[in-house]
Amino acid sequence: MRNPAVSWRIILLAVLVGVFLVGGAACVTGTETGDSLVNWMYSWEAASERAQNENRPVMISFYTDLCSACEALDSHTYTDATLAAFLNENVVPLKINAGRSALSMRYDIRAVPTIVFASPDGTAIGGFVGYRDPAEFQQETEAVLSQWEG
Repeated sequence: MRNPAVSWRIILLAVLVGVFLVGGAACVTGTETGDSLVNWMYSWEAASERAQNENRPVMISFYTDLCSACEALDSHTYTDATLAAFLNENVVPLKINAGRSALSMRYDIRAVPTIVFASPDGTAIGGFVGYRDPAEFQQETEAVLSQWEG
């Protein structure tokens, strides 16, 4: 016959290990800190107001904590000085965790990373899904911004 105390200890240990692994992985992504040169905002309301005041579109970068392609954007793309300067000058950059925001439903986000460009009132202008290196990211951003009539 099994000892119930041993069974509960094993379950507790498994739960604690699981929490540690998930929590540790979420900390590694650096999605809201890290070395990004992009001047991120983290609130739709604040980004929308700023976009209205500056007559610029909002660029929403949807991510999740455990997304390796999102982490690659953070560590390889958003750290590029040329791209970051371009983004900071031409859009209001907004970083949103797709798993924690109603905006992901508004824009029907089904995969991450997804980049959505929107007017200050929230009307989608365009976007793209997946990792891009800095040059590709800027090229695709320029193509979408050519549709911006602000």
